Amino acid sequence: MMGAPELLNDAKFKSAYYRAWSEGQRELASQARRSRPFGKKIKVAGTEYLFASFCKNRDCEDNNAVLLYSAQNGTVYGKILDRRRASLIGASPQPVATELDRMWMSEWRQNK
Repeated sequence: MMGAPELLNDAKFKSAYYRAWSEGQRELASQARRSRPFGKKIKVAGTEYLFASFCKNRDCEDNNAVLLYSAQNGTVYGKILDRRRASLIGASPQPVATELDRMWMSEWRQNK
């Protein structure tokens, strides 16, 4: 399994990753260096993605994210909660957005 720190050394991933985030979200984006490893492969709308989740150190409840990365397409999509404001990153197509919502709920709100 590979974590975001290793993937951020890959130029293709790094470019797609930072392109997906807006300027105001870069603080949370930097938290990926402490993410759980990418490793769970899933297929959404016929495309294979690697899945990861991470949160801001000592503030996971209000600042967290789930990401999908397609090495084949060079795309990163995600759902983030940044200072209690949820948004999608990476202009994800509808089937991917739906799956990101489901994955985010499962990852960050399972006990709510």
